[in-house]
Amino acid sequence: MRMVMAMPVALLLGAGLQLAEARAEAPLSTAIARALPEEQFPPLPVAKRDPSSRFLIATHQVQGRFFARSVVLLIQHDRRGAMGLILNRPSTTQVAALLPEQEEKTPRKDTLYVGGPVDPGQIVFLVRTEDPPPGAIHVLPDVYATSDSEILRKFAKGDLPVARFRAYVGYAGWGPGQLKGEIARGDWFSDPAKAETIFDPKPQNMWERLVAEHEGVQVRVHEKPGEKPPTG
Repeated sequence: MRMVMAMPVALLLGAGLQLAEARAEAPLSTAIARALPEEQFPPLPVAKRDPSSRFLIATHQVQGRFFARSVVLLIQHDRRGAMGLILNRPSTTQVAALLPEQEEKTPRKDTLYVGGPVDPGQIVFLVRTEDPPPGAIHVLPDVYATSDSEILRKFAKGDLPVARFRAYVGYAGWGPGQLKGEIARGDWFSDPAKAETIFDPKPQNMWERLVAEHEGVQVRVHEKPGEKPPTG
């Protein structure tokens, strides 16, 4: 029987979060990366029948190397807490480093992304496909999240084009009520998630584009009827 590998809403707070952040920002060791697909990952959140994932877009007041100017795909948010993946934090490691040595000769140069400061030993794949991977979480129509190492084998064989595949180490996590408080404080804009943005070929421009859209909306909302926006 095929094993479903999934993520917990494991939440590291305070000093634990800082430690995880420091580990996730460190360069990945190839030796460690090669071993990751063999690990038995804990299960992903329960699949949603009506996927309605959202983007969290950091506002200008968010500080810190990890979440400042970040765009997070929120996958799970309930009374137990929240978890998601930072979409615009490329690492200096290629996905091919995760493959066993005998498969590492793939010509693919896909970038491995840092999904968040929690559990940097966790690998998560996002794939865009009409054929759902077994046990995967339905994030958006035709978009699925999984930690199944079979995805790596498909990657090595070239069955997953770069426009439909992303790989992340670690994830972002919040405790019960924590994310709600951050949103109320003005740390995050929230938008419906879009597959085109998740698989954007230029993720380095993702935050600037999305935050500009929100700030433009705020300016229009605060203008008085008939008032022209300020110039100069």
